[in-house]
Amino acid sequence: MTKTHKGTLVSSVKSLFVSLAYHPDIPHIFHRISAVLKEMKLRGLFMAMTMVKVNGHQMSVSIAGMPSVLIYRALTGEIEEVVMRALPLGGMTKYQYQQRELTLTVNDVVVLMSDGLPERFNPEGEMLEHTRIQQALPALARQPAEEIIAALVRFGEEWSNGRPQDDDITFVVLRIKEDVT
Repeated sequence: MTKTHKGTLVSSVKSLFVSLAYHPDIPHIFHRISAVLKEMKLRGLFMAMTMVKVNGHQMSVSIAGMPSVLIYRALTGEIEEVVMRALPLGGMTKYQYQQRELTLTVNDVVVLMSDGLPERFNPEGEMLEHTRIQQALPALARQPAEEIIAALVRFGEEWSNGRPQDDDITFVVLRIKEDVT
């Protein structure tokens, strides 16, 4: 695909997101974006996306072709993996995306990431994989969000041991703070 097609895809999704983000039902938003992308006939270009909506301690999440969401549960020190296997946007117009509702507590940490880190290779050709990231997260979770991201980036660089990065790596890290009343 040309850069023009990819740029058109990204611009279209951004515009659709702005116009649909108000809707409380994330699968509805995904369905509308997917339908428009399908109508655009961008010849095999699809958009992977994870969307979360946080309201106080409640979080809604839906995933379209992205890795699982990881939640560090501060009360137990355990990692919860929110798995939703789904097609990227733009592939099928009638695909049924899921939405999960989760309750978060103070100091829980939510990690969203693209597939670039779990699919990072080392010199032996082995992928880092999601499991190793899950195992590393508890030791990082008490740090500020920006330090968690920096540590995950270093983790990937150490794993790759000089092997060039094959894909982009994107993170969003949220820490749930105490109620402000």
